[in-house]
Amino acid sequence: MLQGDTTFRPPDWEFRLTAAANVNVAQINQLGALRVDPRENDQRVDTFVAIQEAFVDKHLWNRSERYDFDSVRIGIQPFNADFRGFLFASQEPGVRFFGNFFNNRAQYNVAWFRRLNKDTNSALNNIQSLRDDDTVIANFYYQDFPVLGLNIEALFAANINREAHRRDFDDNSNLVIPSPVGLGRGHDYEVYYIGLAGDGHIDRLNLSFQLYGALGHDDFNSIAQSTQDIQSFFTAIEASYDVDWMRFKAFMLYAMGDEDPYDGKATGFDTILDNPNFAGGTTSFWQRQQIPFVFGGGVALSGVNSIVPSLRSSKTEGQSNFVNRGSGRRASARTSTCCPSSS
Repeated sequence: MLQGDTTFRPPDWEFRLTAAANVNVAQINQLGALRVDPRENDQRVDTFVAIQEAFVDKHLWNRSERYDFDSVRIGIQPFNADFRGFLFASQEPGVRFFGNFFNNRAQYNVAWFRRLNKDTNSALNNIQSLRDDDTVIANFYYQDFPVLGLNIEALFAANINREAHRRDFDDNSNLVIPSPVGLGRGHDYEVYYIGLAGDGHIDRLNLSFQLYGALGHDDFNSIAQSTQDIQSFFTAIEASYDVDWMRFKAFMLYAMGDEDPYDGKATGFDTILDNPNFAGGTTSFWQRQQIPFVFGGGVALSGVNSIVPSLRSSKTEGQSNFVNRGSGRRASARTSTCCPSSS
């Protein structure tokens, strides 16, 4: 529901409510794969109804005659921290200030979100399960910099998790907090991310890249069995070139790993809540499917719709883990036969 002229400028008010219903049926010829208890049968029918958006958006003022503006949005809202969804891409309750200036060449966001647990089998919001996990994000975009066609983003994010005393099981009876690995003890952590990204094109070369550094403290990692200082790094790059109806594309991703879990430094990279559109996105088996660390176990090498092998119990219901093996070297190239488009 909107109020105001939406043709030339943002509306004065926006109220949005989006609900979603999910029904899924799973059947597998292996006891214990769908649920922990092997006495359960080999079929699971699950239904869930969720609120994915519920916010009010207020247009505060215009900065210029060309409708550069500032606005505030409060409630459950979608937010993607970077171009490709590497760090935080979700629909969470929070408060977000955003706007633009310099004739829309510059945009900014300053936001705070408190995480909701997701339903185990649909990944929809569970509004009855608010977590003690806060995320603060500030980012800044500038268009056509340093060359025409390329857009740059600078980002700072903080993720503060205070769930050391929480004990959660998912809907399939898997223990998700604390993670059932190592000593399996609860922990608090805080991690700060600094990022630089670019997306666009330089003449006919389409280019997208992302750099992240992560610093922070984990008061007890159950794999390392001690407190850890978080010091990690992540980078990804995708380049493509159009020749007639063909697009030649190459991409590389590196997530730093932890080679020595007992040295007091957690150097394995992990995200807040990623949902990347990269290297095939949801068409990639690695990203689309959860890759179990042990079949039927409670720890995944990588989670559903995630590209980082972080050894979490669950991307949507568990905690971040910075003692992991990382991605090592992942590089590939492909040719896509699609119509070229400008970035």
